[in-house]
Amino acid sequence: MRKTTSGILLALFTFSAWGLLPIYWKSLNQIASLTILYHRIVWSALFFLVAAILTRKMKPLKELFQSSSELPWVFLTAALIAGNWGAYIYAVNSENVLQASLGYYINPLLNVVLGILFLGEKLTKHQKIAFTSALTGVVILTVHAWEIPILAITLASTMGFYALIKKTRNVDTLTSMTAEGLILFLPSLYLLGNSPDTAQPLPSSIWILLIGAGFVTAIPLFTYAASAKRISLSTLGFMQYIGPTLNFFLAVSYYNEPFSHVQFVAFGFVWVGVATYLYGMYRGRSVSSSKIKDHAKSDEQSKEDSDDFFWISKVDAVVAASDSPNLRSDIDGVLLDDREINHVNWKSYAEEHGKRILFAETIDEFFEILSGVARTTPLYIDRNLKDGTRVIIGDELARPIYDTLGFRDITLTTGDEHQQTKPYWIKSIIGKMPPVDEWKQGARC
Repeated sequence: MRKTTSGILLALFTFSAWGLLPIYWKSLNQIASLTILYHRIVWSALFFLVAAILTRKMKPLKELFQSSSELPWVFLTAALIAGNWGAYIYAVNSENVLQASLGYYINPLLNVVLGILFLGEKLTKHQKIAFTSALTGVVILTVHAWEIPILAITLASTMGFYALIKKTRNVDTLTSMTAEGLILFLPSLYLLGNSPDTAQPLPSSIWILLIGAGFVTAIPLFTYAASAKRISLSTLGFMQYIGPTLNFFLAVSYYNEPFSHVQFVAFGFVWVGVATYLYGMYRGRSVSSSKIKDHAKSDEQSKEDSDDFFWISKVDAVVAASDSPNLRSDIDGVLLDDREINHVNWKSYAEEHGKRILFAETIDEFFEILSGVARTTPLYIDRNLKDGTRVIIGDELARPIYDTLGFRDITLTTGDEHQQTKPYWIKSIIGKMPPVDEWKQGARC
């Protein structure tokens, strides 16, 4: 089966499983929502721990718990994911599946806003329209009922901040999820032991469902990670709305939750926002493909629409190769620089210090190298690059390499290490000379 086809099938399974999850929680509605949450945490933590052992992730897990810089963030993400899971279970079992649907419709739009506030991102024209439209829908719901849709906002915000922190930390998914589960395990086990539901005998069918909560939590996360390696992020972005759409139809058609004309108008604004957001993604990809094909600069508006997807065809090619067992882990660095004299200097110093450095003068050469090296490989990217007729800003190129491909050791070679404040996806800024001091200290470059 072709990799893209398998990726689409995995994504379809993932988002359908999340969309149909209310059916599972509804089957446990005789159990208190908090008790279900405790079971979900306990059994998923054990599931993740077994997976970590089988995939030999215990060493990075131990290192994570020993890291004074990373551990506080893990405690915070553990609290956020517990809050998100609890709010979702409560929403389902309190006849508020519509609010759960709303929360996950607006979550990607909230992510855009969080990117602006905390990561210095900029809104495109379509994102501005999308967020304004979705916000209008939320305001209509609030004014109509004189009640803020707190469950929807809680679901969107907890997942939004969870994703924001994950995006800026250098920890793989399984290791971080296992650590979060272990942090929550003992408190949940204690609270479970003191829960009134635990004191009462439960049918074996209910126990099977409670234990199965770990599986229905973990398995979609694994299939999501697998699908992300096989298909583009834009395709994944389109498919993510399968979940809240299934939630919506379950709420209205199957569970017969009240759905007034005013709610229809409010959801209409949200759907317009989602459609505008997806159209912006699609247009961005179309523009980026045209740019790569023509090797020419577009006007400023086209650039605004396509910033996030300019390199998507190249990034997708590297994503497709990311699960290859033959990725090289013996490379000490990759340098992208359009000046041959800089390559000569780096080669000389690399040979002197016994370092294996790969060199690229063009974007195509660079991405071809990236498809064959481990994600831990340090990358050195010139800030101002010329590739054909294009002028490329190195830190803009580095961002999808960090966000999408997972390379975390990215250094900008600017010619002036004091030139600018580095964004979160840049580890350091140096001049044009190689990091000889690090090499002398025996550090991996």
